[in-house]
Parts: sequence; C-alpha cells; structure tokens
Amino acid sequence: MTRFSIAAYATQIHPLHYAKTWYFVSFAGYACMTPYLPLFYEKWGLTRTEIGAVNALKPLVSFVATPAWGWVADYTGKHNALFFWKTVSQGLGYCALGFFVPKHFTNVFVYIFFLETTCAATMTLADAATGTMCRRASSKNEKLWGGNTYGEIRLWGAVSWGFLFGPAMGAALTYLPATLANHAPFVVYPIFLAASAATTLGFDFTPFSEEFGDGDIGDAGLGGDGGDAGVDSPITSYESDDEDCALTTATVAPDPSAPGTGLKSKPVKSAESARANSTNSRGVGSKTWAVVSTPTNAATFFAFTLMSASMAVTDTYLFLWMEDSSIGASRLCMGVALGFTCVSEVVLFKNEARIKKHVSTEASIVLILFCYALRQWFYALLPWLSTLTPAGPWVVLPAQLLHGITFGLFWSVGTAFVQKIAPNGQTSSVME
Repeated sequence: MTRFSIAAYATQIHPLHYAKTWYFVSFAGYACMTPYLPLFYEKWGLTRTEIGAVNALKPLVSFVATPAWGWVADYTGKHNALFFWKTVSQGLGYCALGFFVPKHFTNVFVYIFFLETTCAATMTLADAATGTMCRRASSKNEKLWGGNTYGEIRLWGAVSWGFLFGPAMGAALTYLPATLANHAPFVVYPIFLAASAATTLGFDFTPFSEEFGDGDIGDAGLGGDGGDAGVDSPITSYESDDEDCALTTATVAPDPSAPGTGLKSKPVKSAESARANSTNSRGVGSKTWAVVSTPTNAATFFAFTLMSASMAVTDTYLFLWMEDSSIGASRLCMGVALGFTCVSEVVLFKNEARIKKHVSTEASIVLILFCYALRQWFYALLPWLSTLTPAGPWVVLPAQLLHGITFGLFWSVGTAFVQKIAPNGQTSSVME
C-alpha cells in the first residue's frame, strides 16, 4: 500500500474511531504507570509526606496550566499539533523519570513540576474534542460501531485500564524478577503513548454549532427533498491535507453545474478560519471567565474540585495504604482492585445517556460526594476488616465498585457540563 493510499484511507476513518483508539491505548499506558508510581516513590526513599507533595503537583499545576494550554489551543487552532506534542512529551518524560532523574525528593519534585506544566491538558483536549465529535455525530444521526455518545467512547479507556493492563502490570510487578519489575512501567509507558500520539492526528477539533447543525448536509440543499436551489448551504468535511488546518463550516454559492440543487460543496480549511471561529472582540480569556465565574457555575466547579481532591487522595495513598503491614496486600491484589473499579465504570459509561436523562447534574454531585465519603471510610477500616474476614486484604474489592459513581459519573457529568456552558469553539479553555 502506497503512502498516498494510506493517507486516503486514513481520511475515511471516522474521527470517533480515532478517539476510541486513543482512550484504549492511552489508558493502557496510564494503567501501567499511574497507580503504581507512589510505590516507586517510596522505594526511591521518599517519605509519604513527600509522595503526597509530588502527587499534589499534578492537580495544582493543572489548575493553572490546563486552562492556559486550552486557551493556546483555541486561539491558535493548532489543537492536533499540540495534542500530539503533549502525548509524546508525556511518554518520554515519565520514561526519563524512571531511568535518568536522580531519585531524591527535590529532583523528583522539580522534574514533575516542569513535566506536568508541559503535559497538562492532554486529557482535556481529548475529552473536549470527543464531546464535540459526539454531538456532531448525533446531530447527523450517524450510527457508528461501538456507539457515538461520550460514555460509549470513553469506556474503552476503562476496559483497557481495569480489565487488561492494570491487573497485568500488578501481576508483572508481583512475579517478575526485581531487576525487570523495577523498570517495567517505565518501558511500556512510552510505547503505549507513542501509539496513542499517532491517533491524535485523527481527532476533529472543528467547533460544533447547534444553530446550523454544524454542516449536517443530509437532505438540506444537497439533492434531498428539502433542497432549495437558491439557498446557501453550510457544509463541513473531515478530510484535510494538513491535520493542523481546522476545517470550518462554510457557505458556498450556488453552482449551476452541480446536479440536483445547483450547489457544489467545497470544504474550506484554514487555521485562520478556526481562529476566527474561536475568538471575537472580547477574547477567549474574558469569555471563558464570564462563563465560569457565574455563581451557579462557580459552585459546580467547586464541587468538582472537592471530587478531584478525594480522587487525588485515593490515587496517591490507596496502594501505599494497602501495602502497609497492617493490611499486607500484594501488587497482584492491587492490580485486581484496579480491575474491579472498572466493572461499574464500564456499565456507567455504556448507559451514560440514559442515566443523565433521569439524574440531574445537582443530584449526581450529591451522589458522587456521598459515595466518595463511603469509599474513604471503608479504606480507613481496612486494617480491621482484613483481619476480621477470611478474605484478608482482598476485602477491598467491593469498595472499588463505587468507582463507577465516584469517577465514571463524575467524569461524564463534568464533561457534559463543560460542553453545555462553554462558548462556541472554547471548550478546551473552559474544561479543566
């Protein structure tokens, strides 16, 4: 197959299929690295206070860096190039952490600070684009293999994380010789992220306009029954010679040579056009602030911050706590615990649309915070429960099923909320 035929085939793949692949491959890498990293920090001699400080860097840095990078992406229109660069940098950066960075607190802390500043907004770009592509596909009534809702796309990350690579890495760290186990996550992580970087070039970041159906050319003006030969038609296209050139909705004048309605569709691609769509006289920054600073939205974002804080505590300390002598969990047990988190998460993502029809954002927030409280209290009782029951440390597994609510519902509701309030073309700036 020639280079040109490969490129032609790539443009025929729906962008949501690239998104499914990105979530699956990226979360394969994350599962092999992220949950086990605190255990490596402890092995390198960091205290648990220092481990908390290092892991706190990611949400703290992201709080500033994520909207800043989102603004850069929305202003320049270079979403795909930025997404690709960040994914590659993230893979290489954490690989270097395992092999080259001196294993002392100050070195690790400073290195992670600059690494997270560089790589912030990777997930934001993925979620923002996926949400937009899902809305566009739904408006066109496109039926895709695997579904076209955000939850149906996002669940591939849960499958990869919990059912496959999280438990696999837990088994590897348990049974591999120490010399191999000490380097395994830092070897496979950049491999998975290099593969996911290739998929970033297939994401479609073109802003979606509810008002015009964002180029849904179905029957309106292109030969269908509803066509009117004298009406300009908004059109768009997924195909592009340059992945960094955003395709924009455009109108075309009637062309007498075109059959049916007399219209010929010509996709217009221009980074300048994308910039014009995403900015106006008030600027991206001021429009974003106007949205997030309203009392209701600010209160919602504060609730999301509390959820993120609880998630950060769990991600940082749960495995360290399970490894404590009072519990004595193996790395295999930790890997299986990751698998249990995704049992309910996959179910929730699969039924996301149905759930959100019956549960409001406000009710979801209350439920998520309540379930987070239950999880933290259960973890606090683990030393007692592991001695009281014959299951030992494996008694943690039922609590992991709450992850479907505390993470899956949280992520789904949060993404939908941002998609709803974000000004057109500025989802990346608003999403954190």
